[in-house]
Amino acid sequence: MLCIAFTVVNALCESLDFLLIDPSPYSTSIANCGINNINNNPAAFFYKRSKEVSFSHIEWFLDTRIEHFQFVYKINKLGMASSITYLYTGDIQGYDESGNMMPVFSVYNMSGVLSLGYTIWKFSASVSFKFIQEKLADVTANGFAIDAGIIADNILPGFSCGLSALNIGPDIKYSVQKENLPFILKGLVHYKIPIYPYDLFLNINKGRYGNISGGAGIEGHYFKVLSLRIGYVIDQTSNAQKGLKTGIGIDISKKYKFDYAIMPLSEFGLLHIVGLSICF
Repeated sequence: MLCIAFTVVNALCESLDFLLIDPSPYSTSIANCGINNINNNPAAFFYKRSKEVSFSHIEWFLDTRIEHFQFVYKINKLGMASSITYLYTGDIQGYDESGNMMPVFSVYNMSGVLSLGYTIWKFSASVSFKFIQEKLADVTANGFAIDAGIIADNILPGFSCGLSALNIGPDIKYSVQKENLPFILKGLVHYKIPIYPYDLFLNINKGRYGNISGGAGIEGHYFKVLSLRIGYVIDQTSNAQKGLKTGIGIDISKKYKFDYAIMPLSEFGLLHIVGLSICF
């Protein structure tokens, strides 16, 4: 048995659950409050242009990286999105319980998502079907989950809100142990301040076991090109995820968008996220 493996798995799958890591630098920098982020609410396709491709890269600790690709396509009131998120590590030296060296191994987590949605008036609703795979050394576990969400856009002047349920599905069996999917119920509020170029964001989350977390963020827009963002997360269960986040965005001709976010992760150091979106 590889003792270091348990340390890595605990870090990736418990302290910072892979499926709850937001790969969007935009949403991360405003405390994961992005109402137009499909990772928070699958109905967020409503905010996208007819076609959009986005990529993001996350640099984490111990050579751990996350790659994310997403494609959104809209036809009239119908919307579709697909994405792949892949977390991987470099080679890890294994040790047994006595401290003797064991073979080198690697860890990866992957999820593939297909979302389908529909818009009526100011409301959009969507369901995502998610395939999940985890691998530790030569042990692989597969699972499935569903995300569902609804968004009311500009339901009051400047106000939009959304509600989503993420990671609905059966336990995943990993080796001899079963893992619960990290179910979370997420509420999001967005307020666009009249006249002034600022947006306010708020979210509140309830986990599988009743644990509450939340956050608030603000985004300022300058010169029609630059966005500055800052947010703060409160989390009762994870010291690693709570705290200050910040980032910037650059929008070129409403077609090319570059985003960057940085956030502290307690003893895991700093997490950096960069992203590029291309709208058609």
